[in-house]
Amino acid sequence: MQDMVILPQVGETAFLNYSGIHNGSIRLRLANGEDIVFTLGEIFRPQTTPAQGPVWIEGGMRYYAINDGPELFYQVMRLDEEDGRYRPAIHIAGSALSGNRSDRRWVDRVALEIDPQNCTRTYNFGWGVIFGEEPVAPANGQ
Repeated sequence: MQDMVILPQVGETAFLNYSGIHNGSIRLRLANGEDIVFTLGEIFRPQTTPAQGPVWIEGGMRYYAINDGPELFYQVMRLDEEDGRYRPAIHIAGSALSGNRSDRRWVDRVALEIDPQNCTRTYNFGWGVIFGEEPVAPANGQ
């Protein structure tokens, strides 16, 4: 989905969960029936508190665990190279998340800026999809 890539393993299925104007999401159904939803968009506001640090840092990405009442999710912040600030890019939620270190195996399933030509299936979101100017699931030759 744009520059977000989900890496399912044997027994898992990744499929389109939502394609809207400002964001889109992929649902990863795990072999045990649990789900993880990866939502890419530029509409998220930072959910972190001023004193909160990331649980993981990798390259130009910072991963924050957010426990917002009944929902636990991760907010992935991407470095904006133009101004040097981190901005929300991905929201990760789902029944498979537990809020401890074991979630790293699920969070590591998402990558950014990988060549989508190598993907089995691709999806779009945005005004072009809404107005029918581009397909939600373009053919990528594979």
